[in-house]
Order: sequence, then C-alpha cells, then structure tokens
Amino acid sequence: DFPSSANTETFVAGLGYALFVRGNLLTTSALWNLRGPINQGNVTPVTLPSTFTSSGNAANDGWNLVGNPYPSTIDWNAAAGWTKTNVGGTIYVRDNGTDQFATWNGAVGVNGGTRYIPTGQAFWIQATNTPTLIANENVKVPGQQTTFFRELALTDLLRVTLRRGDLRDETVIHFRDDAKTDYDAETDSRKFNNSTFNLSSILTSGESLAINSSPFACSEPVRLNITNAAAGTYQLDFSEVETFDGDLDIILTDNFLNKTVDIISTPQYEFAITSNPSSLGANRFSISFSDKAFADVLQFSSPQICEGENASITILNSREDQS
Repeated sequence: DFPSSANTETFVAGLGYALFVRGNLLTTSALWNLRGPINQGNVTPVTLPSTFTSSGNAANDGWNLVGNPYPSTIDWNAAAGWTKTNVGGTIYVRDNGTDQFATWNGAVGVNGGTRYIPTGQAFWIQATNTPTLIANENVKVPGQQTTFFRELALTDLLRVTLRRGDLRDETVIHFRDDAKTDYDAETDSRKFNNSTFNLSSILTSGESLAINSSPFACSEPVRLNITNAAAGTYQLDFSEVETFDGDLDIILTDNFLNKTVDIISTPQYEFAITSNPSSLGANRFSISFSDKAFADVLQFSSPQICEGENASITILNSREDQS
C-alpha cells in the first residue's frame, strides 16, 4: 500500500501483477524485495491462475494477466511442459517503454512479441471457456541465447508498420493452411489498443486483429484500420513480401485518395490524416492479393475471379487481339 514503507502482500505464483511506481515522490531509488522459495521441480507444476466469465461479448471475455513463475525465461511454444485447456494461442506483453503491446500468436509476432517470456514477466492470455494453464520446468529455456534451434521460415506473410516520427505500430497478415476465415483464438490475435495511434486489420465480422491468419483464398481484400491518430503525416511500411511466391500482385488501395499502389515495387506509402473522418478508420485502406501469372499475355474481364464464376479472357499477341 502506497506510501507505506512496509507491504505484507503475499504474491501468488503464476499470477500477473501490475506495479504502479510514484517515482516523483521517492527520495531514493526504488527497491522492491520479493522473498520466498524459488519455484522448481516437475513434481509440483505451477498453475497459472486464470478464470472465465461470459458477458455475451466474446471479445471482452476471458482475459487473464498471468506471469512467468520461474527464475528463467520460459517458452510459450515449448514442445512439453504446458497444459493449456480453453486457452487461446496468443500472449500479449505490455511494453511500458513504448506503451504498446508486444503480441505473439505461436507463429509470428508484432511490436517485438516473441515466444520467449522473461523471468518475472506478466503477460495476458484469453480464455475461451473455463481454462486450465499449468507449467512445469520443461517450459524453461536458457535466457541468454538468441538462437535456440533451427525453424522453417514462415511463408506468405506481410508485415505492415504505421509510422509517425519515432512512434510506430505493427500488424501482420499471414496466410496459413491451418487457419480459418473467421476469428480463431488459436491462430489470430486480437488488437490491444495503445495509448498512441493503432494499426490493425478488420475481419468481415468486425474483429480488430493485430495478427490476422487465414487460408489463402479468393476473397475480399483485407481492410486496414487506423484509430486514435491525430492529424498529420504518416507512413505505411510493407515488409517480408519476399515470403510470397513471385507470381503474386499485392496492391494497396487508398479509398480516400482513390489511388492504388503496388506494394512490392513501392514498399513505403506516405499519406496525411486530416480533420476529415474518412482519412482514417477502417474504410480508407485495403490490401488485395492476386495471382499475376500470365498477366503480360492475358486480360481478364474481372480483376478477381473466384471458383465457380465465369470469365472472359483475352489473349494478346503481336498481330492482333484474339478473344
């Protein structure tokens, strides 16, 4: 209890805590002592306390702040050691330096999110029903190593970064065969809003995602959502396009200015947010992905043709057009 010099609070192993420090009232450097036995051994695994209460709004339900109970880094993707029941695949860690959330969905991260959770670090998880989250020492990893083992590089992933000066926010669009078109707690990551501007993608159901995983299919373009952004000049950066097959067009559409940009050849796009509400939000920007095979010799009646639809195709040659 602040400003008492003594606090007898007993911390619960595996429970996450947020600590508020009134640094401007301290005459000396802050020192916090936590005393007790170190959690170790597989005989008694640590249960990370978590609950679920339904409010009828799935996006708001099941959020739990838990913590790494071990004196070492732990691996959210560890092959053994975890018991996860009715727990989504994403972890969220607040970065107090940038006031953002580092997010990891089990395959890819945004804003610096990774599978590795430092000792003493609290992180958010979302339960989808009455949860069980238990860890034993098999989840521990050496904390000083930067490379642990070889992994296959991810494919079909686009990272989008919104920048203004030194401030930034990221979102990821990832096509994977095990994902679903609708929201899936195992592969998608909901957007945790920052105190500064926010960038996310929007599902047709209205879900705002930090990491949007879906199967690659003939579908509507992916809409981007920019919120809490003051008027000014911003920049969208597009990276990791090399993870896609070369025969693919990735096009950014700016509905506010009625223009399109080839992301592969132009990986940066500068734009302005004004007092006009249409200059931000979920309806200004969208990204489309389409196969450009034969684009130089074929012309289609529609820019996107889905399975079961009819198409008119024009074959071009040096003598004349043939339909």
